[in-house]
Amino acid sequence: MSDTKVFEFTPNEGCETGASVAGGVQKVLDDYTNGKTVEGITSYTMQGNLYVVVVTS
Repeated sequence: MSDTKVFEFTPNEGCETGASVAGGVQKVLDDYTNGKTVEGITSYTMQGNLYVVVVTS
């Protein structure tokens, strides 16, 4: 069964891409997808925030 999750990042969080930066995009997504199969991922911006949609199984 697939699971869909939407992550919201503020402009400052969206700029943090390092794997060790707490609250940064890469760290949050790495933690969430650990041990899961990623079926799809997309992102968009709205009102300055970054939204990342991840589908896992």
